[in-house]
Amino acid sequence: MNRKKSAPFLEAILESPDDDAVRLVFADFLEENGEPERAEFIRIQIAHHQLNEYDPRRRILGYRIDALLKRFGTKWRAELPKLDGVIWAHFQRGFVHAVYVTNPDVLAECADTIVDASPVDTLILGGGDESMEWSEIDESPWVRRLFMWSDDGLMIEDVERFAECPLLKHIELLNLDNLNLDDDWFRTFFSTTPYLRKLRELSVSHNYLDADGLEAVSTSKYLRNLKSLNVGCGGDVSDGSTLESTGARIIAESETFMNLEKLSIHSNRIGMPGFRAILESRHLRKLRDLNVMLNEIGPDVESLRGLKTPIRLERLSFSNNRIGGNSFARSAEIPVFSELKSLVLTDCGLGWGDMQSLQEAPFWPHLRELYLANNALGIDGANILAHAPVGNLQFLHLGESQIGSEGAKHLAYAPFMQSVMEVYLQQNSIASDGVMAMSSSPFLTNLHHLDLSDNHIDESGWNAIARSKLPSSLRQLHLTKNKLWYQSLIDFESADWPELSELSLEQCGLHIDQVRAIFGGRFPNLAFLNLANNELGADLVDALADCPWMIGVAELNLTRNDIGDGGMEKLATSEVFANLVKLDIWHAKIGDAGFRALCDSTTLRSLDWLSYSGNKCEPGTRERLESKFGYPEENIPG
Repeated sequence: MNRKKSAPFLEAILESPDDDAVRLVFADFLEENGEPERAEFIRIQIAHHQLNEYDPRRRILGYRIDALLKRFGTKWRAELPKLDGVIWAHFQRGFVHAVYVTNPDVLAECADTIVDASPVDTLILGGGDESMEWSEIDESPWVRRLFMWSDDGLMIEDVERFAECPLLKHIELLNLDNLNLDDDWFRTFFSTTPYLRKLRELSVSHNYLDADGLEAVSTSKYLRNLKSLNVGCGGDVSDGSTLESTGARIIAESETFMNLEKLSIHSNRIGMPGFRAILESRHLRKLRDLNVMLNEIGPDVESLRGLKTPIRLERLSFSNNRIGGNSFARSAEIPVFSELKSLVLTDCGLGWGDMQSLQEAPFWPHLRELYLANNALGIDGANILAHAPVGNLQFLHLGESQIGSEGAKHLAYAPFMQSVMEVYLQQNSIASDGVMAMSSSPFLTNLHHLDLSDNHIDESGWNAIARSKLPSSLRQLHLTKNKLWYQSLIDFESADWPELSELSLEQCGLHIDQVRAIFGGRFPNLAFLNLANNELGADLVDALADCPWMIGVAELNLTRNDIGDGGMEKLATSEVFANLVKLDIWHAKIGDAGFRALCDSTTLRSLDWLSYSGNKCEPGTRERLESKFGYPEENIPG
């Protein structure tokens, strides 16, 4: 981006950060000046932000956003000022809106530069200790969302000073997760701070907060406009100091939370009494999103039949509560569940009988997302689901559900599958005949993501996928752990997925000829390629270098392949890898010569992230790697 020519547009955006029209004008300018990808990114992130979360167009835009970020995210961040102790983090509406600052002192030094460079509204703040003068930090109106983050937990020992920190004055979101804070800390903070009047979202999960501390939080006069509350994993599950049903009742009976739309109280042992208290609450009338996973809610959920409540949930996360034996099915007819759009029942002990009983539930026409992974549904359960009165389902997760090939066949010919965009079927013992049925299905016409990892798919199944009727809109395909025989012949030359951006082939036992056959497919927009754990040699790099679409790949995983020095030298000098941003080469038998070639490379111009543990090199070479890419254990993106 030409900063000089762009300056007037950026100034206008910084002056009116909430105005999408100004950003769209800038997108037009970028397109007219040779940056079509950045222009597209701004437009689709704005569109994505404006759409309802269950609008299918939002999911489609999300795939494209992800692909563009894989390819260009590092480049676009590099256009921003380089500041010690500052990491430009997440994008929103086309621009970096979140920044990680290592400690408050760095924030004091760099705040003006940050706000002059990008329309930032989110601060992820690290550091801080008992000597930190929190109350002396300048007021920062640009900080609307504040995440306090620390590697080792406690970072805010002086709670009274932090409570008076001017940073809190304008925030709408406060995240204090994983900081080892206890009841006394929360009691002091919420009774002392004069701020938080604008707070709408509060997350305090994974701290030592039990019912006494929650009582103090619930009396704060500043939380009456709170729309989202996360108190998940309060206390220590191992010693029983969680919120339990008492904490659930505190929330249910407090007028403070009368505007809550989203509540996460997962992993708190609230049991059936706590769950009922929430659903019966006369104050939580606006609640739409409830997460009660891992709460020891059992078959007595059936006792909810006949429950009268004004609450109408749109999303229910119920994972890891053992509610099989038709108990949930018998309660699913109550009005509180009648408008569900997202239902998460992962690992709930469900069987085919539960699926049969759920057929009469009123939520099926509304459902957009259904998670049923880790339940023993079997073939019969898949058949029953295939005939369910589903309306416009977009997302289906059936991983580890024991459906087998016959279950996959039932789903392949379920009419409701024509609206489904993401399907997860990993670890289901699906063999090639099941994959063939899916590949020839007349209903999988809108599929964008397909995960068939860790099944029993052989040569015929792989070829069925390659020659399939799977739509050209397919963007992500995972075939990890479907091992081929050494001499299996696969034909991917007919595979034509112009929108495919992510392909995972980890631990498939691939031979180099099979790899070359796969590379014969047409995937011009591929951005992520995972070939880890295939025990291939340096000739893998030769095959990659000959691949016509490799030039567009931004993330490449070659972990546990015998790349060696020769392969690394080839990779470091081939122009086809010029757009690589992230490279994973754990345990790839690379030594000094290969790593020296990597450090000296002039072609890997975009490479920003390298994971290289498990390889042997001399201290001097390691110092060069650490200087250029950082320590391996620190190279974790996100």
